[in-house]
Amino acid sequence: MPDDTGVDIQGGLPPDPVRAITRAVRKQTTRRRFMGVAGAYMAGAMSIDALLSACGASPSGTKAASTSRTGGIRVLNFFTTETDPPTQANLMSAINDFEAQNPDAHISPIFISGNERDERARTGLAVGQDLGMFEIDRSYSPTFVDAGYLLPLDPLISKIGGDEFALGTRQVINGHDWVFPYGGGPFCCWYRTDEGSQPNTIEDLKARAKANTGGGKYGIALASGAATAVENTLPQFIWSNGGDYYDPKGNTVFGSSAVTEALQNVVDLLKYAPPGNSNWSVFEYITVYLNGLVSMAPWAGRLGENMYEQKSPQESKSSVVRPPWGPQRIGLTRWSTVAIDKKTQYPDLALQFMEFLYTGKSGVAYAGSVPGQLIPAIKTVRDAAAADTSNPFIKAHPDWLKTLYDQAPNGTDYGGPMGAVASGTLKLYNGPGAPWSQTAWGANSVDWQLLQKIALQNVSVKDAQTFAVDQFKAIAKDYRNKHPKWRPYNG
Repeated sequence: MPDDTGVDIQGGLPPDPVRAITRAVRKQTTRRRFMGVAGAYMAGAMSIDALLSACGASPSGTKAASTSRTGGIRVLNFFTTETDPPTQANLMSAINDFEAQNPDAHISPIFISGNERDERARTGLAVGQDLGMFEIDRSYSPTFVDAGYLLPLDPLISKIGGDEFALGTRQVINGHDWVFPYGGGPFCCWYRTDEGSQPNTIEDLKARAKANTGGGKYGIALASGAATAVENTLPQFIWSNGGDYYDPKGNTVFGSSAVTEALQNVVDLLKYAPPGNSNWSVFEYITVYLNGLVSMAPWAGRLGENMYEQKSPQESKSSVVRPPWGPQRIGLTRWSTVAIDKKTQYPDLALQFMEFLYTGKSGVAYAGSVPGQLIPAIKTVRDAAAADTSNPFIKAHPDWLKTLYDQAPNGTDYGGPMGAVASGTLKLYNGPGAPWSQTAWGANSVDWQLLQKIALQNVSVKDAQTFAVDQFKAIAKDYRNKHPKWRPYNG
């Protein structure tokens, strides 16, 4: 988030500590928190940088607080992209409660954008900065584990109970858990109830999309670019049709007939998508649906939350159904994860706070801050969140929430267990994704290149698929050549 404290920054530090402190106090800082950290500052045990971050006023917006020992106050950074106002409010409430129980602790939230999250983590870890707790795309886990960046989370996972976590959400590498799956966003099919019946098959989708295209409106929100927008939709069609990219051993299986059929289905549907979809941002799916431009949209729970919060005209005439992209209804569930920096000064405190935030009453409230988008991986928390009728969104749309909650464990993502659908059906396990995930599905993803060849260069589906197979094979081979000791997950 941009710095809104009004503090002039020179070389990363404010020139006038008194003015900076005054600005910080004017923010939403509790008296107990401010007095505690300000006392440490006045005693010379805490830097002004750490003080401002502890008061919720990080000098550069995303600059981490100092985690040097502070004369009795333990300051721990928490980098998060969950910037929805209700989620921020819920996080701050949890921090206040946690600090009330642990007077010597201060959790310093640092809100960052999703666009900068992974680069921020890579850079900070590489230069030796203590990141404390930080969110990462779970596809980075194998790389960060290899680099020795992460703290094993075995004590926390064991305390909660490994079997409590939805299958496929944990990432066990070399016998250890390295990331904590705190929230799942299951992608389903949102549709206008006034523009046709519920789509249950791929043929239903095609018929509805065609029938609702014309007069400046379109049948379905679907992107042919950019990379991130494509990766949030195309893989769902592949998996639902029984196809996959790699098997659990890392062999390329993208050349199957199931993949060919899925790609053709996507190409058929793209004829009924809005123009300009070759450079969509991920949020365009929500925008075009809320604007009434499309009849259907394959997206996660945040689309429903946006309809509700914005009082969209589409809210009263919309519903959601589990993915009808293929015969198996295997969707994309993006599991958000948080890790702990191995070199953090307070690992026990980090483990303690993560348990406090993501379990029990706090865990239920955190999930309810964006219903259907932060579905807990932990069964007991998930069940309690689904039953929380005090949440106005759940009270308004219990049918939407039931669909999303039912779908959450029936999806995966490219950062999830490699080859989960290689057998033709979804077989989740608690292993990592392909360690070359960021190359295969990153900024220049193979899926995106494939669709661009079809949509812009008139390359046939089969030839584009052959191109993609060669690319996927080359990426895996290159990784193996550079990491000869790599072995696939073996349970």
